[in-house]
Amino acid sequence: MLIDKDYFLVPYGNLPFENEYKSMNDTHVLSMVIADLNGDNNEDIIMGNTNNQLKIFFNYGIGELTNPKIYSTNISISHMITGDMNNDGKLDIIGINKNNAGINIFYNNGDGTFIDKIFVSTDYPITDINVADMNKDNKSDIIIIYYLMDDIRILFNMSNGEFSDQIMYRTYDIPSILKIIDLNNDNILDLIIGDQKENINIILNNGNGRYVHQMTYSTKDKVNSILSIDINNDNKVDIIYSFESTHDFHVLLNIGNGIFSDPIIYLTKYRGCSLSTGDINNDKQLDIIVRCYFSLIILSVQCN
Repeated sequence: MLIDKDYFLVPYGNLPFENEYKSMNDTHVLSMVIADLNGDNNEDIIMGNTNNQLKIFFNYGIGELTNPKIYSTNISISHMITGDMNNDGKLDIIGINKNNAGINIFYNNGDGTFIDKIFVSTDYPITDINVADMNKDNKSDIIIIYYLMDDIRILFNMSNGEFSDQIMYRTYDIPSILKIIDLNNDNILDLIIGDQKENINIILNNGNGRYVHQMTYSTKDKVNSILSIDINNDNKVDIIYSFESTHDFHVLLNIGNGIFSDPIIYLTKYRGCSLSTGDINNDKQLDIIVRCYFSLIILSVQCN
């Protein structure tokens, strides 16, 4: 399936987004993630839809995607991420449904097929989920946010599909979305939290298990997705976020030492879009993939 050029992004700022592409129409797309699932060094596109399906579009690496491989999931996957959950060197898919408690893990056979899956029980429906090695034991742990609760929870990976009881950490406000990344190049994982009060919070990890609130950015709407990538090739992780009901997304450039620029605003054709990232055209530059309900749009990024 060839990706055809459709229309151009309209910037308020001057970040080097080049072309915008529109690929496929589908049933209502609920979630999306970008990852190399079959080990060919090309990043594939995985989507969950309202038909209780996972659709995987494998990437040829030349701006062309295969027709989707479809897996039944029994539930609608409203949010998903990837991570190596069993230390076999293959990226697995971790998915949730925001209306139901529990976590679904789909184990990757290495060739882009998924046969085994497990279900991890939780107490309540989950608003957001991340995976990261939080205790430096070389295993991917699960970090979750419950709906309308003022904390984050960590489930430590005990291997063999087993996870610890939940460890709770209180937050300043009720979080709605979470990103875990090293923001200040100290090799310690920090937090980016979007909260119910329409803020983006930068929270730095001081290395002894304590987190220090660094900065808050007021947003005009509730944030529905966060990317943390080096968008301008200065070896600092920048922050990009989109909203539930507006026609734009914002970029915060990392100045250093946990300080970020004022937001740079970019318009989108549709409202309520969410964001993912990956090198779709294999040019060694990260692209931004915008999911807008029935459409998927790929923004080619040219970093200078």
